[in-house]
Amino acid sequence: PRQPGVSNNLFEILEIERGITADEFEANDDPGVLVHSCNFDGGLCGWIKDKDDDLHWEPVRDASGGQYLTISDPKGKEGRVAHLILPLGHMAQAGDLCLSFRHKVPGLHSGALQVFVRKNGAHGPAVWGRNGGHGWRQTHITLRGVGIKSVIFKGKRGKGRTGDIGLDDVTLRRGRCSEEH
Repeated sequence: PRQPGVSNNLFEILEIERGITADEFEANDDPGVLVHSCNFDGGLCGWIKDKDDDLHWEPVRDASGGQYLTISDPKGKEGRVAHLILPLGHMAQAGDLCLSFRHKVPGLHSGALQVFVRKNGAHGPAVWGRNGGHGWRQTHITLRGVGIKSVIFKGKRGKGRTGDIGLDDVTLRRGRCSEEH
């Protein structure tokens, strides 16, 4: 137990108990500061698979030896959707965020990738989406608003087997996306 009078700074005690690092604390008001980054080479970095989904995001090795996420193969199930959720928790946002990620959604009718944000209650309409295309692409989206509780990627498998959806190199920075992001 803490001794009374050891620290007169209640704010400092609370921040330590919540486990906020100096980097996160400094990022609170500084636009462009990195809030979250994950290339999935060492795991999910705090992203959570929705356990109620019948498909899931799974790591796959790429040619360079790193990993990216793709949606698991359906095994006789009708559903074809997988959600990946990043709860922001104590980083609950006081402003805009720049979401950056690499993705591939091969072939027409082979699937779709969408981004949602949850503020209070259920998430609203998709803030971004793509179905079909060729190769990997880099996307930057400004997530607008106060009180963003989580960021959600929704992947949907298509009927064909023309290739797998891929997701990699996800970053969140404070402030709106700009040319340098």
